[in-house]
Amino acid sequence: MSSWIDSAYHLAGIGAGLWLILLWLHFRVTGKSAGLGVKLATGGATAGLLLLPLGGSTVGTWIQSFHPNPSVPGFCLIGAALYHRLFGGVLLKGADLRALLLFGTVVGSVLYLHTLWPNASDLYYWGWLDQAAIWTMAAVAVAYLLAGNRMGVLILLSLMAYTLRALESENAWDYVIDPVTWLVCMALQLMWLFRATWKGLGAVRRALRGATGRQGPGYGAVAPTLVEGATRGAISPRR
Repeated sequence: MSSWIDSAYHLAGIGAGLWLILLWLHFRVTGKSAGLGVKLATGGATAGLLLLPLGGSTVGTWIQSFHPNPSVPGFCLIGAALYHRLFGGVLLKGADLRALLLFGTVVGSVLYLHTLWPNASDLYYWGWLDQAAIWTMAAVAVAYLLAGNRMGVLILLSLMAYTLRALESENAWDYVIDPVTWLVCMALQLMWLFRATWKGLGAVRRALRGATGRQGPGYGAVAPTLVEGATRGAISPRR
């Protein structure tokens, strides 16, 4: 892919992420979904911020220097969340999101942390081997598709992008995972684990109170997490 198209893909990922954050901030402050005017205003603010001159370049280019190209699943995760916020459509269902988060957490942890293990081989090296990478990605995609999960489509898109060398990187793993996507997946997993544990404790307390006949303050509902609030309905962890 030509450098300008690669840069545009990178900038689109950053812009979508910033736009989503602005829409989430509006939701948290007002408690209401954004209207057309707010959507247009936040979109314009995002574009203006990215095009703002900075040191002979732009803020968008400066941000790009801190992060490699977003992976295809990471780009699609942000895109699905933003699409829901803007148009109300659902691109990733609960099962798809759970699969993506688990994939991002496990694959990212293995690739980025395996060097901390004693006598560990360089797993990242295998991403440079075309045949091994292609067949691995194809097998994973087929497994997800057979399970009826849209994560298989995201892996297929990653495989196509890698075959065409659509991104700057020549390593196959960079097409399916990136550091930011890995961190987001882990953060969401931890948030939902905490939320599920909190609800479980509340259920246990209510059951004990009912069994003993005592009355007391129960556990209240947990406030929505950042991403759940920004993407509610589009990528909810529930079916």
